[in-house]
Amino acid sequence: MGKSKLREGQVGDFWPSKKPGRNSPDDAWCLTYVDKKKRVVKHKSLGTTDFKAACLLVAQHALIETKLDKAVAEDVPVTMILERYWEKHAKHLPSAQAAKYAKAAWDEFFEDKTMSQLSVAVFEEFKSFIVKKAEGPLKSSSIDRTLAFGNAIGVQGDIANLDDLDRLYERIASEKGRLDILFANAGGGEFMPLGAITETHFDKTFHTNVRGTLFTVQKALPLMPKSSSIVLNASITAVKGLPAFSVYSASKAALRSFARGWAVDLKARGIRVNVISPGTVPTHGYDAFNFTAQQLEEFIAEQSAATPLGRVGTPEEIAAAVLFLASSDSSYVNASELFVDGGFAQI
Repeated sequence: MGKSKLREGQVGDFWPSKKPGRNSPDDAWCLTYVDKKKRVVKHKSLGTTDFKAACLLVAQHALIETKLDKAVAEDVPVTMILERYWEKHAKHLPSAQAAKYAKAAWDEFFEDKTMSQLSVAVFEEFKSFIVKKAEGPLKSSSIDRTLAFGNAIGVQGDIANLDDLDRLYERIASEKGRLDILFANAGGGEFMPLGAITETHFDKTFHTNVRGTLFTVQKALPLMPKSSSIVLNASITAVKGLPAFSVYSASKAALRSFARGWAVDLKARGIRVNVISPGTVPTHGYDAFNFTAQQLEEFIAEQSAATPLGRVGTPEEIAAAVLFLASSDSSYVNASELFVDGGFAQI
């Protein structure tokens, strides 16, 4: 197969799909593997039961990435959300039939439920079904990592809302009793040049990126034991001047300053505080910029050309760097900033 235009959203590195030229349900269904350059590289056969489980894994990722507040407010059918997700991310695959059967799997599980009718019980049943059905070919290394979501619990909230933070930490306290690693990742920004900056723009950016991060960390401290680790997500924009992005850049510079001060404040407790500063890493967060497909491609091309490695980064590369700072492998690293930017801010 030729090059794929797959961006973010793949489940691990695979999609449930249909082999070209195969029509028999017994051998037609497969997992389509995608490499780091987003090229389809191979297929792995699935039986219909495993294919169904794979479709539900796609559904899980789709619901995680959906703007839930809006979807719940509009009270749209769950299957509509899933169909939009499939169309956006998997339309390049030879999957016309696969999409049909994926929809059948979703209809069977979610029936006619709308977003507002989803509950914790529904998701627990969802998780149980996937774990029970995911056998055989689904037990490959990358898919096995995806199935590990059973050890993770999503808690929706807004870091700028102190009540949401209290609810989060109350749940951690009651279910786990401690917090060993805190990655303060949430944040956002919008382009606005000097001369056009409004109070609303400034307050919104600093309310989330600075105030939200401060209280995310402060409220977590009672749960954090000695030798635990805090990682703040800053940005290369804190040290590079980018047009129309000064307010966002200043908010990220504040996080770098937080790490220096907090490392001293937490010295007696033995809690490390470090910063990670990613370069250009296209994710769904870029949707907030309202780029057209062409504008996004041009932006990525420009950023790639300005980066010594000649490309933009991936979420997996950022995650690996965060894992290093969070783990004992970095036990003598404190108050530091790790740039994961392909060299963009270093030249």
